Amino acid sequence: MGQPHGASWSGKVAPTKEQRQDKWNDGQAEFFREHPERKPGPDWRWQKVDWAALRPCHPERSEGSPFARPKTLPVANWFISPDIVLRSVRQDRHSDFVTFLLSILDPVVVEDLVRDYQLGVTSLMKASGQLPKDWELTQCLFGEHLLRQYPGKVVALVESEKTAVICAGLMPRFLWLATGGKSCVNERLLVLKGRKVVAFPDIDGYDEWVRKLADYPDLGVTVSPVLQRNATREDREAHIDIADWLLRERCHPEPVEGSRHCRAFLEIQKYISPEVAR
Repeated sequence: MGQPHGASWSGKVAPTKEQRQDKWNDGQAEFFREHPERKPGPDWRWQKVDWAALRPCHPERSEGSPFARPKTLPVANWFISPDIVLRSVRQDRHSDFVTFLLSILDPVVVEDLVRDYQLGVTSLMKASGQLPKDWELTQCLFGEHLLRQYPGKVVALVESEKTAVICAGLMPRFLWLATGGKSCVNERLLVLKGRKVVAFPDIDGYDEWVRKLADYPDLGVTVSPVLQRNATREDREAHIDIADWLLRERCHPEPVEGSRHCRAFLEIQKYISPEVAR
């Protein structure tokens, strides 16, 4: 004789599926009331997917567009340790820039520049695994580490790193630093507070630097117009910097009576330290 539908062997009526589920839910609710720290978060399977964020991004789209490029998370700073930098400075393997320096300066001077400015070869650092393959440079002032090493030197500030190194080889009496670009006049210059600083922007950057440095009056930076006053039309078209002018004058000097320096060197020196412009 078969068991009646919905009844157990003991003669009691078995609970329905809905009743069992309700009892289970009541038990869960009571457990999580007693142990709130064990309560799980929302079920990811039921979360709404933002498909617009997963579509191909187009940087030209406006920010309000569903196809706009998602905002990226800030990248943490990653510092290259000094021992890695020093291992990249190899006298037996010169970069193209160091090879150029050797063509215009005494080898002893170049050796000093390589040591002071730590002119390494980043391709070696990447190839050896010392730097990530996707490493990108985000730097302070180029040569900033020399501020502590040469506390008494007047700081000469230029745009590009190569300009700073070339000028340091030609006029080592002064400490040459670089911002890394025309638009890089910003808070990184605050480390220069308390130092005498003269800025030598590229021929096409004078007005922009005067305007930007006006936002930092406490630094007292003097912006030299030496290139503006001496550049030819060809110089302006070529967008020369102070190193270009010095190298040209060095190769074809215009002598100044009573001085062993050419006119270009004297013009620069008088903006930095008048007592040596003799």
